[in-house]
Amino acid sequence: MPKRDVVSCSTIIAGYVQVGCFLVALDLFHKMLQTGPKPW
Repeated sequence: MPKRDVVSCSTIIAGYVQVGCFLVALDLFHKMLQTGPKPW
């Protein structure tokens, strides 16, 4: 993805949660906290 922002990351994480891939979603959230963008 050329431009990552909070909206795009949140959308991808929400998609994983909706299909039941909770650990993948949590891992992506953790990576977002480490590398950006910050959710706050």
